[in-house]
Amino acid sequence: MCRLSEIPMGRAPLDIFVADAELFGAPLPVYSSDPERVRARLRAVRDEMRNAGEHGPEPSRRRLLETIVPEMTLWLPEDEAGQFRQVFGAALARGAASQPGAARIAGAQYGR
Repeated sequence: MCRLSEIPMGRAPLDIFVADAELFGAPLPVYSSDPERVRARLRAVRDEMRNAGEHGPEPSRRRLLETIVPEMTLWLPEDEAGQFRQVFGAALARGAASQPGAARIAGAQYGR
């Protein structure tokens, strides 16, 4: 999996803004995230999943979490990110056991 910190932000993605950037002498943007904030948010999501009960969160909330949690873990060191993905995948599988078809999706997405 590609780490966000490994993605080079050269001039190519910003070509449409070259004239403005050169005109104003703007430096290239640097994107970063506070790992502590990411951890806190992932812990909150983990607790939400644990407290969601036997059926897990509502389907729309579940789809949102299936999208954002793996992306959020990219901001953490690989070993820690893997632990969060494993815990989240297990929580999804527990909730999916009561929803036909969802267990197959959760297992495939998280390498089970």
